Amino acid sequence: MRIGGAPREQRGMALVISLVLLAIALVSSVMGMKTSLVEERMAGNQRAGVLARLAAEYGASTALENVDFLGMDREQCQASKGSTSVSDAVAKYEYRACKTQGGGVVALLSKGKYGGMVRQVDIEYVIPEGFLGLSPLTIPGPLEDVGFIPGDALNTGESISSVIDGRRYPPIAARGKEKTIVGVPGDKGSMGNVSRNISESILNDPTTFHGFISLLHDLAEQRERLFSSGSGVHFGGENDGRNGGRLTYIAGDLHVDSPLFGKGILVVDGNLEVKSSLDYQGLIVVMGDRMNVGRDSSGRIDGAVIVSPFVNRDDAIGYGVSSVKMAKGSRLDYMFHGVALDDAFVLLANTQASNFWRTHNESSRKPGVMSWRQGDSMAGY
Repeated sequence: MRIGGAPREQRGMALVISLVLLAIALVSSVMGMKTSLVEERMAGNQRAGVLARLAAEYGASTALENVDFLGMDREQCQASKGSTSVSDAVAKYEYRACKTQGGGVVALLSKGKYGGMVRQVDIEYVIPEGFLGLSPLTIPGPLEDVGFIPGDALNTGESISSVIDGRRYPPIAARGKEKTIVGVPGDKGSMGNVSRNISESILNDPTTFHGFISLLHDLAEQRERLFSSGSGVHFGGENDGRNGGRLTYIAGDLHVDSPLFGKGILVVDGNLEVKSSLDYQGLIVVMGDRMNVGRDSSGRIDGAVIVSPFVNRDDAIGYGVSSVKMAKGSRLDYMFHGVALDDAFVLLANTQASNFWRTHNESSRKPGVMSWRQGDSMAGY
């Protein structure tokens, strides 16, 4: 018979509990150490990413300061590399600037590297020659109505201010009175992002612009690109020519009732009505008095649209009254796209139309950065 002390079973259980508590404490310590290491690595990666981004921005700024974009030849590229010191750390950068075939856009890519992290800056530098001075939507004549429903991408924002990445041109250039612009964001005095000034001088004279359109008509006829309607027409794509674009002239209304894809220059000698998907890169000229975008429409226009109906007044050519409307629920987007407009003007190279535009047009735009995008570099440095 035992008089004192804990039973052997109880002493054994205490040992087990102690070992379990010790194991829990050990696991907690290890997990804490791992968490600290992860946080330390995350902080280090974050710092490396910031330094790489700063190096990419430094490279881009160096290129903008040192490269003569205006003096570069068409399709010429210039590249350089170097390093910069940031907070006692040395980060590397390299940039490459290439001019487009038309010579109106310089694509600048700058990459920065530090600690295994790579960041890049993509810049589009635009020289406003050819079609490159146009706003995304230009209406040089009087307006009956321009109706945009707030909340749609066409007029509110997402494409005009955020997705467009600070591009400098106003999304709409129009001569209409303020009351005719419906649903455009911004204060009453400034009409939001709408400009009353037409930047391209050729559009200020309807007779001169009509002469340019007549040359496009003749050129389209020579190239067998003159059609009475859009039915069965191929509007250009990546497999057409060097830049994939085509000049297309529709001698009548164009109804987009099924998906339409195209690239180049599209002249509609009539009204444009969009009820389906429209994806087009380049310049669209609507010579009818109406451009209507239905609620079931979608897609994107990368480049510029001109709505310019012509009328004869006392044997003189003038602009007629136009109406541009987008229905609520439409998902058709539009934005300025320098390369698309540059490629479109290349389609007129060595033609009377090209020479006519260059001779009779002067843009009020100034060369400069149109967009500046930052991001991670997925490719090797």
